[in-house]
Amino acid sequence: MKKLFIICFSILTLALSVTPAFANEYSWEEDFVAEIGRITLPEATPVIDGIINTGEGWSEAQYFDKTNTEGAWGGQTVDVSGNLYRAYDSEYFYIAADIKIPEYSLCEGEDWIEGDDVGDLPGWDGDVFILSTDPLQSLLHEGFGTDPAAWYCIGLFEGGEVRTYRTHVNKAEITDIVPAKGKTTEGGWLFEAAIPWDTICKDVDETSFGFVQITPEDIIKEGNVISASVIYYDRRYDPEAEQRITHSRYVTVATVFPDGTPGVVGTPWTIQAHGIFFVVDPKDQGPTDTNNDQKEPASPENNQNNGNQNTNNNSSKPQQSPTKPNSSASTNSASPQTVDLGIAVALGVLCVSSAGVIFIKKKKLFFQKEK
Repeated sequence: MKKLFIICFSILTLALSVTPAFANEYSWEEDFVAEIGRITLPEATPVIDGIINTGEGWSEAQYFDKTNTEGAWGGQTVDVSGNLYRAYDSEYFYIAADIKIPEYSLCEGEDWIEGDDVGDLPGWDGDVFILSTDPLQSLLHEGFGTDPAAWYCIGLFEGGEVRTYRTHVNKAEITDIVPAKGKTTEGGWLFEAAIPWDTICKDVDETSFGFVQITPEDIIKEGNVISASVIYYDRRYDPEAEQRITHSRYVTVATVFPDGTPGVVGTPWTIQAHGIFFVVDPKDQGPTDTNNDQKEPASPENNQNNGNQNTNNNSSKPQQSPTKPNSSASTNSASPQTVDLGIAVALGVLCVSSAGVIFIKKKKLFFQKEK
């Protein structure tokens, strides 16, 4: 029975692995310059009230747009941009964003439209901001790089209510344990949220079938690296379908995956595709970001008593991450529209091999637990 299960799963993996090379039919590969890379994670306990006040200890703003975000796999391109803020303390990972988008859709309920395929799990039926994270890159280092991590799907509802839905692992609404607040703005929306470290650690354990076990104390040590991606779902009402659909999807993808695959042709929602690396810093060290590109400073109402203003956001495009492996592969020359069929098949075979190794590792542990 186990052999039959493995054979069936292998066939499914083969079918899925050939898809990524063609998945980016609508791509920003000509605009994508580099991943966001290494940015600081300062120690602070900001107030979660829907007002992004950098005087409360939030990090400097990290600007994101199509130069550091790969866009619209399976959809239509739309200019989504904004400022990303973060902080941490012993209990929570804090994240906030001020998002600009031409057409914003307020959430009205849970998403019952998208299927369970990887990448189709926005949680809510309006625009959704998603955080995917791998503390200490522990999942990546233990062979789970081609899997998705837990997704924390954040949506804004009427009256400034912000709700969080977890997908990929233990699918459920977790609003009751994630303090959050937000509001609509001129040209978009913003939110603040606090995700418990304990929840993140439990989800890492679940993602790895118990193979990776970490604690909040393990994570929040000076200099530690937490890899992550921010994923954005642009949802709109389709009058023909009479329901909300995903118009576009965007992700802060890595420039180059660990296996050498250019980010613009790889599968963007996997752990190995994370394009942000938060570096844990002590509170008294101050801002050290070298990769910020805040083209549009946040409005005064969202920066009251700003004592942590960015002073090095002069570059017109995000800088290359100093620790990212150099690659001779150009993101432009590896366009999904021009990629040779032979290369696509080779990438598919490589994905199958990697998935097979990881599958055997996971299932071995699964059956050991079953006994």
